[in-house]
Amino acid sequence: MENSADQNRANDYKVVSFHNSESFDFTHEMGCMYDGRPITGQEGALGIAAGETKMLPYHVGFQIAKNLAKQALISRANSRPLKDELGNPMPLQAIWDDVALENLQRSYITEMYSEDRPAAQSQTDILFERIAKLEALVKAGDDKVQAPSDYHGTAVPLVAGAAGVGTIVGELIMSDDP
Repeated sequence: MENSADQNRANDYKVVSFHNSESFDFTHEMGCMYDGRPITGQEGALGIAAGETKMLPYHVGFQIAKNLAKQALISRANSRPLKDELGNPMPLQAIWDDVALENLQRSYITEMYSEDRPAAQSQTDILFERIAKLEALVKAGDDKVQAPSDYHGTAVPLVAGAAGVGTIVGELIMSDDP
């Protein structure tokens, strides 16, 4: 299954239903993870139990469906007889081919809906939102105001000025990190 950059953009906001239709639990050791992070099933348990269904973003569902398909095909290959009825060794076969893998992978996911793309914000809009947050902190009149929880730079305490007028003591260094 080709997954080009154009397809990624088209699928960025899709939500899929992932269903583990296999007879075994799909654990993080088997590949029930995305970008090195395990996917949790019901009640926060690691992995997705046999018969369990979970709603996921398209890219996460797509990847774990591929991993589950590989595990299922490996499991089925292990149950193949090694010798024929006459006791002769069976010829070696590939565990899967691309078509079989893709068909099984697609059987685990069902596309549910697409979410709306969030409105794009310019860097200026983001900075003016931060200005508004900082002004609100100073107007709160606290003796010492902490940096917002989403702030990733060097925090310098803000000190309220006299008569409710806020003044910033020191410099507030803003980070380029999101």
